[in-house]
Amino acid sequence: MRLPRGAEILVALFLAAAGLALFAGDSALFMAVSAGGLLPLTISGVSLVVFFRLLPGKLDPRKHDRFVIVNFLTKVVLIGAWITAVLVLTTWPQAAFVVTLLVNFLAWHLYEAFRYQQYYLAAGRRRGVAT
Repeated sequence: MRLPRGAEILVALFLAAAGLALFAGDSALFMAVSAGGLLPLTISGVSLVVFFRLLPGKLDPRKHDRFVIVNFLTKVVLIGAWITAVLVLTTWPQAAFVVTLLVNFLAWHLYEAFRYQQYYLAAGRRRGVAT
């Protein structure tokens, strides 16, 4: 299965950033950049798979709000725990970790919102509902 173009772009940008950190020869920087990008990528990937593979047909737009809220709160808790663990337990460059995490979190979160919106717009057109 091929990834949607937007996901491919986000993964490529993350890999490019991690590759540049590795190319710089600084293993701590590479680890910080990798740790900052892998969790948002994983969380959003799982969220999108759950939504598009398990929930279509079971989740109407009115119930979508609950999914989005639970999904977002889960992200906040996981990312908060991840930030705490990395900042307390490692000596990686903190600024690189936090900036990478923030950029990846926002990019993936916006991508998820875009994909959900596309799904409901297409579903509305299929049902003949004015959007």
